[in-house]
Parts: sequence; structure tokens; C-alpha cells
Amino acid sequence: MTIQNLINEFRAKHSKGPVEYWNRILDDYCTQHCIAMINSGEVYHAPRDYLKDYSEIVWRCDFMNTWDETFRHLIFELIGKSEEHKRILLESQELGYGIMADQDKVFITIRGR
Repeated sequence: MTIQNLINEFRAKHSKGPVEYWNRILDDYCTQHCIAMINSGEVYHAPRDYLKDYSEIVWRCDFMNTWDETFRHLIFELIGKSEEHKRILLESQELGYGIMADQDKVFITIRGR
């Protein structure tokens, strides 16, 4: 299962339609941000002026038994239970995301508007 599918499943459970536009260029920026977080050893948001008019979700979790289980845990149990992050997932019609792993840690960045 992809992150796109899980986000759209999360949206459907909250009576929202699927994301209208998955921004592949934004995916690259999100992946670069994940790499930067891995290299720094910290989870942090990009500077506001860098984000322009996008909202951002950043998270790190332990890898679980499978990628599907890890992705589902990230979207439904971690990100989806944070009111601010939940709002970004539900209200954004344009999203991009990046995911990187370092040893047993998984880093994700999602940006939307």
C-alpha cells in the first residue's frame, strides 16, 4: 500500500474525497528534507519562508514488521491523531511527500496546501 492510498483512505474515513493533485516536484523537496533530518539527527520543520504557502508534517518512527504496517501506523496512529497534522491531511488538495529510512528509523515529510 502506498502513502497516497493510505492518505486517501484516511480522508475517506473522515468523509473527504481523494487528494486532487499529487505534486511530484514537491515529493523531491520532501525527500530532500528527510535526508537533511537524517543527516542532522533531528526531526524539524523547514524554515517558514522556504515552505512558502505550504503546510508541513514531519515525523519519525521506528520501522515495524513491514512497510505497510509502518506506513499505516504513521498515517493513522501518529500523524492522524495530531489535530494540526490531521487538518493538513484532510484539507489539502495538493500534497507531496518523502520517506527515507536510516537503520530502524523511518522519516517522513508531507507538504500540502
